[in-house]
Amino acid sequence: NNSLPLAKPLCEACIKGKHKKEPVVKLKSPRATRKLELVHMDIQGKIKKKSMVNHYQYFVNFVDDKTRITRVYGMHNKTEVLDCFKKFRQEMEDANHRVLCLQADNASEFTHGQFASYCLRENIGQRFSLPHRQWQNGVAERNMQSLINMANSTMCYAKLPAQCWFLAIEHAAYVLNCTLHSNLPNCSPYQMWTGKPPNFGKFRIFGAPAYVYNEKLRRDGKFNYDKSEQGIFVGYELNHKGGYKVYAPARNTIVNSRDVH
Repeated sequence: NNSLPLAKPLCEACIKGKHKKEPVVKLKSPRATRKLELVHMDIQGKIKKKSMVNHYQYFVNFVDDKTRITRVYGMHNKTEVLDCFKKFRQEMEDANHRVLCLQADNASEFTHGQFASYCLRENIGQRFSLPHRQWQNGVAERNMQSLINMANSTMCYAKLPAQCWFLAIEHAAYVLNCTLHSNLPNCSPYQMWTGKPPNFGKFRIFGAPAYVYNEKLRRDGKFNYDKSEQGIFVGYELNHKGGYKVYAPARNTIVNSRDVH
């Protein structure tokens, strides 16, 4: 008998009552071969406590697929993600490397509006995960979880106010960039990006006591013995060579300085 087998009759009630998600088949996607060829991104928020610096309630991470270098930017709301992406491009692109494709989830901030129009205008490709399938944006999601876990741990150790959360996120990104990555050939994202090993001599413990040199304008006279202000180390100033961030509890503010002990 060469006839085709008959399809089994469908039971609508059984389908509705027993329907399951398809199993996740983990397939390794081809890795990028050049810097910025593919960049992964994700948004986290809304965070109840506004950050001490700039009063952020959201932040976005960008992860380069080739080198796994990470950048984080704070936001007041999700609509600022385009400004953050432009800042990321300004900091990371050069004459030989530009962002070619973005991988993100299916959030409307990426798929519609100004962000999508900007990518189309700049000839930047976009790839999206399916709705409710965040694992398809796995690189950015895992990176985000690592950032949050490390930030939570350092905040617990430092016993700082909850408003310092974005400082902890920035510090976590700095540490992740300078430590070995499982997807890289025995090197850190920083070394993969720059070709140079990170300077571990600059590392400090988040939450450790720190003393900031008092600038002349803040001292009463030349022979004032009090030349330092006590604070707490909360990160690195990436925009200034050799700079540190110190939380000064007496003034409830963040001090940026290279003269720190």
